[in-house]
Amino acid sequence: MRGLPQRLLSALRQALMRCNEFQSTPLLRAVFAAEELQIWQASLPEADNLQSRVDLTLDYLREKRRRSGEHALVLLLNVLSSRYDPADERHGLLADLATQLWACLDTHSASADIPDRDGGKVSSPPSTRLRRLEQQRDVLQQELELRLEKLGRIRKALEDV
Repeated sequence: MRGLPQRLLSALRQALMRCNEFQSTPLLRAVFAAEELQIWQASLPEADNLQSRVDLTLDYLREKRRRSGEHALVLLLNVLSSRYDPADERHGLLADLATQLWACLDTHSASADIPDRDGGKVSSPPSTRLRRLEQQRDVLQQELELRLEKLGRIRKALEDV
């Protein structure tokens, strides 16, 4: 995928191939029934095997965004993460990857110019940059809460030993 570091892309592929939802096209389509992803459900590409399904989905969503600016791949990772119990390793892995992906995509797009109607370039408006920063803050806050919750469980387990 263009614009993503190979290490992050590889980690995304590996994580998605571990998700039950990628075992079949109907299972994957069910994930896209989530409100955040519904707009892409009808056009979701089909594949005959797990690796192709992951690669086609990554390729299909790589440059898609909601009108609000949210990245489709970040949304997918967050939806998938929420489908797994916090005790399941995939929950934290997917949430971590969503944060990393968001930071990577936002870094590339935050400095990018937005084309105007005449094909010229205009700078991103401050409100767009502010919205992106607020979204990043919210994602990082959720990540912090998950990590604190996990730390609390670890502490409790250590006390029980």
